[in-house]
Amino acid sequence: MGDPEAQVTLPLDGMQHTLVGAAGTCLARWGVTKTTVADLAAEAGCSRATVYRTFPGGKSQIMAVYGLNELHAFFAEASHLVAAADTLEDALVDLITNAANGLATHRGFQFMLAHEPGLVLPYLGFTSIDRLYRLATEALAADFERFTPDHAAQLVELATRICLSHILQPSDTVDLCDRDDVRRLVTRHLLPICTNPTSSRATRRVAADRSAPEDLVVPASVAVPA
Repeated sequence: MGDPEAQVTLPLDGMQHTLVGAAGTCLARWGVTKTTVADLAAEAGCSRATVYRTFPGGKSQIMAVYGLNELHAFFAEASHLVAAADTLEDALVDLITNAANGLATHRGFQFMLAHEPGLVLPYLGFTSIDRLYRLATEALAADFERFTPDHAAQLVELATRICLSHILQPSDTVDLCDRDDVRRLVTRHLLPICTNPTSSRATRRVAADRSAPEDLVVPASVAVPA
């Protein structure tokens, strides 16, 4: 239904925003697989025809746009936190703690991780996760440059790796939702990067591997269970 090549760009407006909000509610309630276009329409207070007029790709496209919209919102909040921090240490602590708490309390993400891991884990492995690292670096490295211009990209990527590793395999000794635990981790393992003269080579490798910024665009055809 509709143009299979139709695309949606962020930020959303009007019915797009309403349907993406409905997707978040349905995702937390039933997950991706059990949510139907009828469910999305009912939650948004519109007809099925309106769903397809707004998102020609139907449920698959709505779920993909929902995920990208959440990612965009997270980066915007993270950027604000880093900009408000007075020191590099506080910026890293705020970033990691906020990310960990956000994921731990995100009902939709936690439902999928518990009941539909096959839909989540492919995005956290190999080339897919490398794209996420690039997006995080592109979104946040500039905010860290006022603290450490030579190591901003590397620090953002390492912080992202730490958060995602914690999701897949939580530590028994470090709780990333606890600011004191995160502060110890930051002071012992992340801040030394900025004073280690050999780390600049790694920083340049990270920067060299970054592709051009990727637009926040989602095609109509995305592999999500119908």
